[in-house]
Amino acid sequence: MTKLTPILLPVMAMVAGCASAVGPSQSDLATVLQAPPSDIRGLRCYDIPEEPTEFGCRYDIRDATRGWVQQEIMLAVDGSAWLVIDGPGTPYPE
Repeated sequence: MTKLTPILLPVMAMVAGCASAVGPSQSDLATVLQAPPSDIRGLRCYDIPEEPTEFGCRYDIRDATRGWVQQEIMLAVDGSAWLVIDGPGTPYPE
């Protein structure tokens, strides 16, 4: 295994560098939801193959009691702005 380490590390670094984020950033979502970015965690977005400008996102957001609530939202990018297509407010199953 030690002989493979010098080879694998550069390859892993290249793969990690090629990975790109899908959908809005946590800051973008916070802007759309008019919430502090610190009140959002676990953002996971996925693309919609039929609609290249639309994304679905799952995340946790703090509620009024400061507890975490799971939510899902559908967004579309319009130029440099994100628009809500559906949600937020739909809890998602784990």
